[in-house]
Amino acid sequence: MATVTADAQSVGRAIATTHVTWKEVFKRLKPYDKASTHVYGVPRGGMICAGFMAHAVPVIDPARSNLILDDVVDSGATMLRYRTQFPAVPYVNLYNKQGKDAGLGWIRFPWEEHDQPRDAVVRLIQHIGEDANREGLADTPDRVLRALREMTDGYMQNPEHILKARFESDTDELIVLRGIRFTSLCEHHMLPFVGTATVGYIPSEHVIGISKLARLVQCYARRLQIQERLTQQVAAALMKHAKPLGVGVVLTAKHSCMGCRGANQPDSDMITSAMLGVLRDKPEARAELMAVVVP
Repeated sequence: MATVTADAQSVGRAIATTHVTWKEVFKRLKPYDKASTHVYGVPRGGMICAGFMAHAVPVIDPARSNLILDDVVDSGATMLRYRTQFPAVPYVNLYNKQGKDAGLGWIRFPWEEHDQPRDAVVRLIQHIGEDANREGLADTPDRVLRALREMTDGYMQNPEHILKARFESDTDELIVLRGIRFTSLCEHHMLPFVGTATVGYIPSEHVIGISKLARLVQCYARRLQIQERLTQQVAAALMKHAKPLGVGVVLTAKHSCMGCRGANQPDSDMITSAMLGVLRDKPEARAELMAVVVP
């Protein structure tokens, strides 16, 4: 049987990892072994699985197979491509994270026991034509992983827990924290975008510890992001967990994916805003916040 463990070493934090045994692989292969005569294994995990089928013959052409075999479905993009190109050939997978195996987290197969994220970084360095073993690059994979872990530690933070520090107050005036610096990774290119956030709210019965507003921004910024979603998430979390009368969030940031490549506009700023509650419904309240954002 597969076992689920907290594999902190593989990604630098505790995540659910399912270690699949060879016995489990053979068990899941069994229903397809005798029923198929010619099997195409999707590179690379599907090819390994196909090679361990006792009766079916592995083939290199999907069109000449009567089964396309994959080891795991994650996003479903590979499955869609094969089903579109070869609609007449059944496509099966040992593990389907889009369905019955959704709760297994990171799946590690027995042939991957020695694979490490560091190896993937080494391959990227080699892919661009560099020597991953030269002195300046020898420790780069480890540095990249440490940086990535730090810049994505927002996945391990809980917005509800951050906003637990609330204090009774009878104020009903606008409260604003400006100049919250953040760095986030654009999910399209995994390049940083850097900027400042302004978070304002009108309390109902409680005010929030001021540092918690900054921590809330960092919680969502330290994930793979787009600025539009980051803005909405901060506003929605503050509205949900602190229950103020209204929330306003404004972010201004420079994006490396636009500044160092593509359009090559390093001086351009992107501004996004999200207004909820009375800060959305009442123009005078919204105007008061914007006057603070742009004095």
